[in-house]
Amino acid sequence: MIRKVEARTYVHESEDENKVLKALLNVFPFPEKIKKTKFEGSFNTQIILLQGEIKREDEVKKFLENFQERVVNKLSRDELLKRIDKKTLFLRIDKQMAYADGKIRIGNYDDCILLKLTFQRKNEIQKVCSFLIS
Repeated sequence: MIRKVEARTYVHESEDENKVLKALLNVFPFPEKIKKTKFEGSFNTQIILLQGEIKREDEVKKFLENFQERVVNKLSRDELLKRIDKKTLFLRIDKQMAYADGKIRIGNYDDCILLKLTFQRKNEIQKVCSFLIS
């Protein structure tokens, strides 16, 4: 099973922090787990990192149910395998769609919500994530 789910995204100076937080919560529905870190980017721009982590079985179950409800696209088996490193599945989620429609679209976005799902064993990834494979 899944041992840990991590989610993170960045709020750039030109973005509305509340909108980015809403997008993140549509993907990772645990407001009490979100931590905010401010730092300075290039040219003295302010950047905020929003990140959260869950480990408890009931939280992981809620995360997966929410994810399955909201995901709008599937991946080929090869695409899924490219996103696996050891026991971890990495997914990039379209931040704009997560905010505007509350939907989850997996892709290769630069400005994204990054999900990191760590499993107990590598062979569990395809079984647990079978709903993502087309």
